[in-house]
Amino acid sequence: MADNSKMEVEEDARETTEDQDIEENMDEAVNKEDGSSDSEDSDDNEAVHDPRIQQLELQVASNPYHYDSHVELVKLLRESGDLDRLRDAREGMNKIFPLTE
Repeated sequence: MADNSKMEVEEDARETTEDQDIEENMDEAVNKEDGSSDSEDSDDNEAVHDPRIQQLELQVASNPYHYDSHVELVKLLRESGDLDRLRDAREGMNKIFPLTE
């Protein structure tokens, strides 16, 4: 009888250790996921803070008929990989300088 209760205690201890290991692994996985999304967010923020892009956006807003500013802005946004802003810049350029059919 004493052997059975001792075995049960050891089994409970192993299960508790396994549960703790699983929880720690889950916590690590969550932290890694959070870390990767933070770094992705910081990449997005870097693209937003490019001073040349900001300057060109201001130039396009103040003088929308300056063709070279549009072209340079589209080029820099394409290089930065900011697809949403690139699409907006291309659409804005197309409104002022539509392509002929």
